[in-house]
Amino acid sequence: SFLYYLEKEDELKNPSWKRRAHRYYREVELETAYELHNSLYLSHLSYADTVEDIQKGIEDFTDDLELLHVKTEALPGEPAHFVAANRQQIKGDNGQQYSQKSSVDDTSSRKYDVVVVVRGTKEVGDILTDALLDGVTYKSGSAHSGVFQGGKYIVEKHIELLEHLRQNLGRQKLRVALTGHSLGAGAASVAATLFREHYHDTIEAKAVGFGCPAIFSSELSESTKDYITTVVVDSDVGKLRQMMLQYDLIVSNFCVRHLFHTMGQFLVPVEQL
Repeated sequence: SFLYYLEKEDELKNPSWKRRAHRYYREVELETAYELHNSLYLSHLSYADTVEDIQKGIEDFTDDLELLHVKTEALPGEPAHFVAANRQQIKGDNGQQYSQKSSVDDTSSRKYDVVVVVRGTKEVGDILTDALLDGVTYKSGSAHSGVFQGGKYIVEKHIELLEHLRQNLGRQKLRVALTGHSLGAGAASVAATLFREHYHDTIEAKAVGFGCPAIFSSELSESTKDYITTVVVDSDVGKLRQMMLQYDLIVSNFCVRHLFHTMGQFLVPVEQL
């Protein structure tokens, strides 16, 4: 019945329906569209297999980013990611100009000093992080255990580097932009929240996520709307379900597979009957 429901929804929510539904939404400012474009490119780049591929992807995209750290292999609770500094901010105080390449707008790139890009699910370590579906208590709500651990890892891994950059710049606050897709979007959102909670005097963090899963409880999620922007395709049912529904679906799939496996032990080819 679930598949029939999806088919019916896809039939109703065609492009014409979506255009009418979005007609009265608040318009997206051009600068925000540029920021989303650049964040999406970097989020896609995070899936590259090697450091060299990420470096080349950055060089093809813009001259403004200098790669500082890359982790291409994920462990449970430790997502793959890369960190890059904005040359215009870190080295551009002498007035030197850096040309843009594929980056569609240079004003959005001047609003941050460092960008942290977190990869989504790609390998076994990521799957294990996704599978930690139990909720952990955080502030006045709860969060996805595995994704929360991933965001906490990002903060603890790089806070020393960020503080070093801040001191070298002589800034009161370092502006950090985090972005990612799927699991990466969730970890980036958690990291931005933790930066603002524990290092709000020295770090100004914001996050942009694409296809972000439901990682925070409703009230907690509402409290992050001023610094976290998420983009979710309205037909992406995997991201729109709540955590417990995801858990129920996994359990149901496991039970069905177990049933067929058990039945298979008692089935014999027809010619043996």
